[in-house]
Amino acid sequence: MINFFKKYFALLLIFIMYEGFGLLPQFLVVPIPGVFRLTDSFLLIVFIVYILNLRKIGYIFREHTQASIIILFGCLMFITGIFMAQFHFGQPILTGFLKLRQNFNLLLFFIILMLIYNEKEVTFFVRGISVIVCFIGVLAVIQYIIPDIPIFQGRDIDALYSGEKLLRYGSYRIIFPAAHLAVLLYCYILGELIEIEKPNKFYLKVSFLIFLFFLFYIQQIRATILTITIVSIYALFTCKKTNYKVGVSILLFMLICGQLLSFAISNQGLSDLENSKIYYMTKSVLNAFDSDDSSINARFEQTDMYLHYFKKYPVLGSGTLAIESPLSKKYQLYNTSDLGYFKLLCEYGMVGFFWFVWLFVYVHRRTKKILAEKSKSNIPDIVIGITKGTRLFYMYIGISMLTLPHFSRGSKIIYMMISIAFLEIVAKLSTQIRAKP
Repeated sequence: MINFFKKYFALLLIFIMYEGFGLLPQFLVVPIPGVFRLTDSFLLIVFIVYILNLRKIGYIFREHTQASIIILFGCLMFITGIFMAQFHFGQPILTGFLKLRQNFNLLLFFIILMLIYNEKEVTFFVRGISVIVCFIGVLAVIQYIIPDIPIFQGRDIDALYSGEKLLRYGSYRIIFPAAHLAVLLYCYILGELIEIEKPNKFYLKVSFLIFLFFLFYIQQIRATILTITIVSIYALFTCKKTNYKVGVSILLFMLICGQLLSFAISNQGLSDLENSKIYYMTKSVLNAFDSDDSSINARFEQTDMYLHYFKKYPVLGSGTLAIESPLSKKYQLYNTSDLGYFKLLCEYGMVGFFWFVWLFVYVHRRTKKILAEKSKSNIPDIVIGITKGTRLFYMYIGISMLTLPHFSRGSKIIYMMISIAFLEIVAKLSTQIRAKP
């Protein structure tokens, strides 16, 4: 009974931290506006769990020392950012904590390792989040097709679909609250397909992979779709399966033809095709590097702003100011999701950049060791899939950090911590399997 509760408690935590994936009414998501959100209950759960499991936390730290130090260093970095904003700009400590409190989702790492620690539980959890993502994805498609159905809460769906907020090249973008979690699952599945000779449930996994890619496509976030495409092409080209290499070559050829067709349609003025939804959506993806002048100018302005404060405070950074606060307007230092690396350097300085590189180096070395020894022992498919998938996932993060600040948003930190915790679990499982006579 206890193990049963633990399994579902881990999935419940993810549901809480994602604030119900937009399915809960606003009064539950934000019970006390400006003070307490549903996701803040995670910090209360952490406090209670840590008090009740101090010995277990110590054991996890000893078993996973380097990863634990990286996580705790990240927490210290965010705390330092709170004090830097107070020291440089006079932002109150409490305001800084309220601004960055969700960044302490880093502590999910220890919670997962307390709840999940063997192959059976890992399999259950991955399947659980797969079901959640699939369910949310189907609802997102329904919401996209019939905007009047009030599926997702907390936003004015009518306003979104009647205005220009979700428009890109004349086509509406899908609302997909589980997108971040879906990227991690996509990498896990892709990793298993390219590393395992004969994966179990092959056609089901391929179908799910295609479904996820379809969701990314109609979501039309160009940084995501472009990066996932690059990662997928790299993974297929570098694997040892010839049929995958042939398949991705055909896909590349089709993408090139699609780009040429897009140019031809635009130049010839074929109005019937130009006005079609498929054309608009394809154009938004294929023309991933195209931006209007205002978008380009905004990024240049952000670059100048970030570099200005990085030069002033290069070691520990300037700290993070609350969005649209009087201080952020006074000092012209604002939050944005357009330039991830510049934001990292500005707000956390060289220390923050060191932490980010440290995390990547650790993931690379950890995954390299497991993959190098996979042929020497009978390692389960899910262990190999998660290992390879984690490597692909951090390749995705590394590229998309050009525009997406994964490290600085609580919802994005969630799936980063899931990936690190699962990497630690599969590394331990791999070591145990190799140790068996």
